[in-house]
Amino acid sequence: MRKTGYLHDMRYLLHDTGPYHPEMPERLIAIHNGIKDGGLLDHLTIIPASRADLKWIETVHEKSYIRRFEEMSFFQM
Repeated sequence: MRKTGYLHDMRYLLHDTGPYHPEMPERLIAIHNGIKDGGLLDHLTIIPASRADLKWIETVHEKSYIRRFEEMSFFQM
């Protein structure tokens, strides 16, 4: 039987978009805890996060946005 992939990495909790955005660390923690508490982790294939190639990021973000992010961040693309 195939397993469902679960892309999970604690680094996602660092993505703070502010208190009114639905993508917040508390939501990710709640989802993970629900999966774990439901006994589903053993039925999933954990997929660790990996750095996306710049070409993929450019398919969904303007280059000016990417440059602005790089300038304000300690992450380098």
